[in-house]
Parts: sequence; structure tokens; C-alpha cells
Amino acid sequence: MLSTNKKNTWALFLNQSVQGASHKRDDKPLQDFSISGSAEFSNSFLQKTRVVYAIVADGHGGAKYFRSARGSQLACVLCEKSIQQLFNEKVIDVIDENKIRNVLSHFCNRLILKWRDIVINDFKQNELSENENAQLKNRLDKA
Repeated sequence: MLSTNKKNTWALFLNQSVQGASHKRDDKPLQDFSISGSAEFSNSFLQKTRVVYAIVADGHGGAKYFRSARGSQLACVLCEKSIQQLFNEKVIDVIDENKIRNVLSHFCNRLILKWRDIVINDFKQNELSENENAQLKNRLDKA
């Protein structure tokens, strides 16, 4: 996917998730997802800074992970929203290396908690299909 930032035409971002040759040959779905974009924030000196990011989620890659593609997409969208929120909160406007590490550690922990909530909510809203139930039953019978 080629995307351009409409506010700043100078900024060009490129990301593309493609189905690999073996997945095409074996008719397996693409389970990866990617997003690119930018976020702008003002630091304490009122200087605007634009940060460009790329987010990639690699799916599990096996037939038994039948919702892996959905999980990859959810992960990327959540991460993008979290990055934009991080810059909107202006907590990254620090020079001290230890403060930056603390901010990033908190960011990662918060991201994991949000990820769990999103997966649970998605599962509640999208119950298993008959096919997915059959796949799970097959796996349990073999165990």
C-alpha cells in the first residue's frame, strides 16, 4: 500500500504486506499486516516535530491459527493508535535517557494490557464459526 500524508505532501510512507510464494502455491491466507504513518507533536520549546513510523505484525503462519490475520490487523491498529496517543500526551518530551526508558516501558506494558482487552472484545463480538469450531474439535480430538 502506498500512502501519502495529506497534511504534508513531502511525507511519503510505504508499507506493503504480501502473500508469500509458498502461501500462494498452497492457497494459504496472508496472515501479516502493516501500517505506516506519522505523528506530530510540539515539545516544551514549542517546536513541532514529525515522527514517521512503520508497524509490522507477523502472523502465526499456520493453518491452526485461523484468526491470525485478524490478530495481526488488530495489533497494528492498536499500536498505531497508542503511538499517536503517546505523542498527544507529550510524555515523550524528555531528554533524560532514564525517563525515556521509563516512558517506553510504561508504553509497552499498557500496549500489552490493551491488546488483551481488544482480543477478548473481538472474540466476544465475533464468535467462532462452524468451521472454526470444527477445527478446534479436530485439534482437541488429536491431543
